[in-house]
This record gives sequence, C-alpha cells and structure tokens, in this order.
Amino acid sequence: MKTDRINHEKLQEAFDQTGADALVVASAENIQYFSGTAVYSALGWERIPFVLWPREGSPTLGVCNIDESWVKEKSWIQDVHSYVEFAQSPMELLAEVLKERGLARKTIGLEKMSLTAAQQEELLALVPTAGYVACDEAVANVRACKTEEEIVTLRKAFHIAEQAIHDGFAEVKVGMTHKAVLDTVTGKAAALGASRSRSSFASGDTPPHSEVGGKKIKPGEVVRIDFVGRYEGYYHDIGRTAVVGDPNPEVRDLYRGRWRVQKRLVDFMRPGVRACDVYWRAFDYFEEEGLPLNEVGPHIGHGVGIGIHESPIIQPYDRSELEPNMTFCIEPRFPVPGVGVFHIEDLIRITDTGSEVLSDMYDTSEILTIEV
Repeated sequence: MKTDRINHEKLQEAFDQTGADALVVASAENIQYFSGTAVYSALGWERIPFVLWPREGSPTLGVCNIDESWVKEKSWIQDVHSYVEFAQSPMELLAEVLKERGLARKTIGLEKMSLTAAQQEELLALVPTAGYVACDEAVANVRACKTEEEIVTLRKAFHIAEQAIHDGFAEVKVGMTHKAVLDTVTGKAAALGASRSRSSFASGDTPPHSEVGGKKIKPGEVVRIDFVGRYEGYYHDIGRTAVVGDPNPEVRDLYRGRWRVQKRLVDFMRPGVRACDVYWRAFDYFEEEGLPLNEVGPHIGHGVGIGIHESPIIQPYDRSELEPNMTFCIEPRFPVPGVGVFHIEDLIRITDTGSEVLSDMYDTSEILTIEV
C-alpha cells in the first residue's frame, strides 16, 4: 500500500486522543488524504464517500457504485464497498461495514462536521450499540504535520505558481484587463501541470477575493495577485504585489516596510510557539515599522496542504503549538489608502529549530515591476 503521504505517527495519536477503535471520515479533503484519490462525483449528502480506518487492520473505502471502478483503479485501499444511489443510503453501507468488521460495539470516531445531523441520527439508529465521538480535530491534527513526500509536492506546487506569475507578468501590457492578466498567469501554471482554483488579480482598494472583471491596468498603479491552484491534489496559495512601471520611492518604501514585517513573522515561527502568539506578534512588528495596527486582519495565515485552509490558523484564538513539518501560508494584508493593497504570501515550513520559506524561487524583498 502506498501511504507515504499519510502521517502514521499522528494518526496513532488521533486514536489515542479520541479513544476510538475506528475513525470514519467523509470530507473531500480527508477522503483524498486517507484513500489517495479524489471522488469527483460526490454530490451533496446523498452521494458521499467515506473511509473507515480501524485502529487495527486495513481501511475500507465506501463509495456510490458509479465511483467504484474509478476508486478501485486509483486508490491504494483494497477493501472497497459500494452502495446503489437511491436504493441504499451511505449510512446503511457504513452500518453494514461496521458490523462486518466487528465494530458494532466499539467506539467510532466520526468526522461530524462532514456528516449531516440526519446522517448521524440514521447511523445511530442502525448501529445503536456503538459509541460515537467526534474526531474532526484529531484528524485535522494528523494532516497538519506533513510527510516529506507532501512537502516535496507542496514546494513543487508553489514553485509552479511562482514561475507562472513571473512568466505571466512578463507578458502583461498596459491596457490588459484584470481577467486577461489572470488568465495569462493561469495558463502558464496549467502548462506546468497545475489546475485552476479561485484566484484574484486586483488594484486599488478592491476587497480580497472579489470577482475578476474588465478593469484595465494602467501605468503607475499598484496591483496584486492572490493565486490559488492545485498540483497533484495539493494547493498553492501565493500572493505577490507589483507596480506597473518603475516604482517611485514612496511605493518602494511602503513595500519594503511591509516585507520586513513578513520576514520577521517568518523568523519568529518555530516549534512550541502558538498560532495565536504569531498573530499577536504581528501587532508588535506593525507598530515598530510605523504601520497602522488596523491593517492586521482577523487572521494573517493558515495551514495549507490538500485543503486550502488547514489547521492551525494564525488567528487570535488558535492556541495550537507549531510543530516541525507544519506548513503555512503567511499573508498579512497591507492596505494603503490611495495607493493599493500590498499582498505578500509565501509557503512556510516549520523546521526542528525554526522555519524556512519554501516559495523561494525569486527574491521578494523588492516590489515586482510590470514593464510599460
């Protein structure tokens, strides 16, 4: 079985943390993580897949019958069960598997955030002798610390994104629409093997994640890209800021100060530091650089992997301690009224003693330029 991307040590901790004899996951991200394949036809509550992973023994993958041939070809899980849509519910199949595996009187960890209340009630009625506990947080912790194979894939995903931005911006001309710029960058990434997800390209004070439209770029303005995509099932989420034409001293200095905040935050990240500590430290760095404290958003970074926003989140209430091989996107936003928003977002890996930037193909200490 090819399970190099599964953190087995953390998986054992999940069993110990929950006291479960088996874990049941159903979210798209966890199906991909634990089975090694996406289930593309999963549609709403009536067509969900699930993975049942026992503390002892091999896992089971349950899918709608229209997905059976696909997952048998793509997944490394050998024990595949299926249900006929409309004729049998996913919970009826799960109940059968629990009984077949001798788990009907055991403690079952459920990914409750991905199962509807109705599905949980149905399962309880079908297998009332089992005990049920939530395993959402424990499973999130499994995925938080990446294996070496995952880190290699993530680094490649972000390098593709960096290359696509570099090559795409080299072809940008004044007068191109924001959509045309984003399409150019996306096309470069696709040629390198990435697939598109939700991205944005904007100027001025346009809110983040806004619809990309027909606004045209013009000389002298500050523009930014928040570029999201996937490579081999793993996300890249990278932010870069550029000025159209040669930057004037004010724009250059505005960018440099914000880049210094970014670098200091990365240098502060190390094992044992809590996610909330990183967030609050940003206020110190903003103040020391003379930046408005109201620029610090509700979060300034997030875990990244198979999911676009994974735990931990760099926000004021997340007390998770950073651990080696956690990976983060660090992205404090820096809006400057009348100038634009300076967006720097990088992939960070926590090492044994500190942290390192993995999105490191190009120097980001100076603002990018788009030639006019």
